[in-house]
Amino acid sequence: MDCTINNALRNINTFREYFPDSFDMVTIPNDTDFDTIDQLIEIPRVKKVMGLEGFSKLSKSGTFLMAEFDEGKRWYIIGYLRYPDWVDLPYWDERKV
Repeated sequence: MDCTINNALRNINTFREYFPDSFDMVTIPNDTDFDTIDQLIEIPRVKKVMGLEGFSKLSKSGTFLMAEFDEGKRWYIIGYLRYPDWVDLPYWDERKV
């Protein structure tokens, strides 16, 4: 069975790490399944970003998981969400920056 269909049937979301193309042309991003926000914030990459100085909040934009810093003045894409509508996070709005 296709992994995407299997996850949808089990109501499990997936986080995929984002690496800009210029960062590393060899690394294969990790996919990590999660059910809840608590599980999402325990994913090592998410947890590391949340511990950085100036971190304000997580948000989403389309399928992107965003990390906002300094009350939204700086932001970075840290990964992708397979089913963003299943995640109770605010939507990132560049007009508020």
